[in-house]
Amino acid sequence: MADVIWPLDLPESALWGWTQVLDANTVPGVVKKGRRKYTVAQDSFAISTILSGSQYASFMNFWKNGTLDGSLPFVWKRPWDNTTSKFIVTTPPSPQHMVNSASEIVVRVSLVIKETT
Repeated sequence: MADVIWPLDLPESALWGWTQVLDANTVPGVVKKGRRKYTVAQDSFAISTILSGSQYASFMNFWKNGTLDGSLPFVWKRPWDNTTSKFIVTTPPSPQHMVNSASEIVVRVSLVIKETT
């Protein structure tokens, strides 16, 4: 199956606000000190941007039909270094509809993604 690619009519990753969510990479409980769950921490990223009505329609098509409601990874540029990588959505989009200063309806879209191999 071909890679799912981020739609060209949506903002590039550098235009999305993002917050790194560090993964707890230790095993809780009574185990040997210093034991890790993974060999590499699997940090996730909370991302958010504002889309126009047509961009929101494109995003929802990408979400529903491209990633099959987030079940498939997609190719996107990392916002912190602008290199291409694959990501999976770990928390579905949470659209917030609002009106901007020009009285146009816009949508803030937020979701949580994790880099995958």
